Amino acid sequence: MKNILKIFIITAGFVLYFNVNTFALWDVVAWGGYVFDVNTKPESSKLDGRQFGVKFHCNTSGYDYDKVSSLIPFIDLGLGAYYQFTKVQSDFNYVLRKNSAGLDGHLSILIPVIRPYVRGTWTFMDKIDDENKSFKSCGLGGGIEYDIYYLNDYTIKLFCEYMYDKSKHDMDIYFHAVHFGLKIHL
Repeated sequence: MKNILKIFIITAGFVLYFNVNTFALWDVVAWGGYVFDVNTKPESSKLDGRQFGVKFHCNTSGYDYDKVSSLIPFIDLGLGAYYQFTKVQSDFNYVLRKNSAGLDGHLSILIPVIRPYVRGTWTFMDKIDDENKSFKSCGLGGGIEYDIYYLNDYTIKLFCEYMYDKSKHDMDIYFHAVHFGLKIHL
């Protein structure tokens, strides 16, 4: 798994290097969501709650449809960072707080108005209550973005996504979440 991740990061860096030299596009994202079906192992407790976060990306292509600037037309690769706060609780008032920060990547298909995408995360800081671990959490998900305002200088989008996160601490924790948010391309 580590070799696949290293190959992905090197390939993404190579693609970003060639594209960012000619055109740079950043996006800033904020979201909130509902966390459901949280499972913990070895103990089995049913948790649910809420999740908030922010992220930013450097993207490989522009959203000017008459001037596609990517190496691979109609595919957009974005690499960046994210911060996420999760608070879940059980029926027995057990509260779990999780702060995560790490690398975030997305791959989207550039079609007008509605864009499907996949997203992956890998944390370099994963703090659950008072226990801090490095590189022990990852996530995978997908979603749809919808353009609500488009101008040559920036684009504002609404999005909905599903994320699956896995954290390895003293106990393994598996999160399922649905996020709704706002994305601004600069």
